[in-house]
Amino acid sequence: MPLFLNGLRPAPFAPHPVGGIGPAAATLRLAAETRVIERFAPAHIVVNEDADIVHYSPRTGKYLEAAYGAPSRQLLTAARKELRLDLRSALREAIERRRPVMRNDIAFETDNRCVERVSLTIEPLAANVESRPLFLIVFEQIAPSGDNMGHLRSERSSGRW
Repeated sequence: MPLFLNGLRPAPFAPHPVGGIGPAAATLRLAAETRVIERFAPAHIVVNEDADIVHYSPRTGKYLEAAYGAPSRQLLTAARKELRLDLRSALREAIERRRPVMRNDIAFETDNRCVERVSLTIEPLAANVESRPLFLIVFEQIAPSGDNMGHLRSERSSGRW
């Protein structure tokens, strides 16, 4: 039996929605997931079958750079030169097979003239009926190890870079 204080009745408890989360919880979830993607997810882009970039994530600048001349959304124009061959072949393979493709341990030079390594994953995204197929390209930076650093120095001194 509810208590009555000065003629007021307690408010009833709102039931939890059945079969899902409420709008406030959905908004909170979206905000949290967005923050995680922005801060912790690897750099990634989405391209179509023609290798036109249709979406950029944060931190892609290490792997892509603006080309001279007219602006372009073409992946192979924007990609750093050391990544182009692997990107081209992996994307072609993903398009033909409609399966994920990986390229591991690709060395490239950054703006500050350091050599870094990256792994690429290219995988088809589920396409809806009205749109052309899209492909997710994920750039996963490989942390340098002690052995790797000596190997990088020897590549540079041997004239491979």
